[in-house]
Amino acid sequence: MTIDEQLHGVIQLLEATATIALRNEQAIQKVVELQAVQSRNLGALTETVTILGNKLLTLTDGISAYVADSQERMKQLEANLDALIRIITAEHSNGKGKL
Repeated sequence: MTIDEQLHGVIQLLEATATIALRNEQAIQKVVELQAVQSRNLGALTETVTILGNKLLTLTDGISAYVADSQERMKQLEANLDALIRIITAEHSNGKGKL
């Protein structure tokens, strides 16, 4: 192999190495861009989850208040029914309403 052939082979190897290095640099640049997008998306997701968590807490508080109110309404309804039963029982025992 002559020196010119060897030199030509070295030049080809250097060109191939430069091409590979350029492709690697482009690939790394894409990875950096994708990581930036991923970071923004993760931030948006975190914000959304935080908002959802706050809304869930608000909903839970609302449901708890509704249940507490319904328990109070149920107690009042039971008291009203007991009073009505006492009135009906009293009327029956006094002879009112007998056929």
